[in-house]
Amino acid sequence: MGNLEQAVTEVLSISELHLPSSTLATVAWGVLSVLLRSSLYAGRTTAIYSLQRDQQRFRMSGTEEGISKDELLKMMAKGPAHIFDVRTPAEVAEKGKIEGSINIPVDEVLDALNLDPEAFRKKYNAEKPKPEAENLVFHCQKGMRGNKATQTAISLGYTRARNLIGGYGDWASK
Repeated sequence: MGNLEQAVTEVLSISELHLPSSTLATVAWGVLSVLLRSSLYAGRTTAIYSLQRDQQRFRMSGTEEGISKDELLKMMAKGPAHIFDVRTPAEVAEKGKIEGSINIPVDEVLDALNLDPEAFRKKYNAEKPKPEAENLVFHCQKGMRGNKATQTAISLGYTRARNLIGGYGDWASK
């Protein structure tokens, strides 16, 4: 596992270049992919499943923009939170939802956050979050689309937006 630790150290040192977290996540994912393939070719099957799980968890987390279920529960206990479910309406109907969340499919997030506050309220029957809001959370089923929505929000100036780590799947399973 020395190679894995060395690779992670190298990826983390890239952060000194002040690259966007989405770029760092892509680089880290690529490094983990190479390590996974090299372990497979070298016949090291014992570490492969662990590496695959770690790779998937990292891809889903949204890196530093992630928020855990426990952190989200604490946020919700302090007051209203802007929780946006970016799954399709069919997924929400089939699998359930976090109480108080608003469904905005991932492909609509950019347009939704560009609406003026009154148009947002009319369309989603909810207050549009302010760019400085600390209680803005996106989620999907596992984390990938939630991460995409979070990165979209951050690119629009919602710099404190976060992605629910593990998505609704983890939320509902615990």
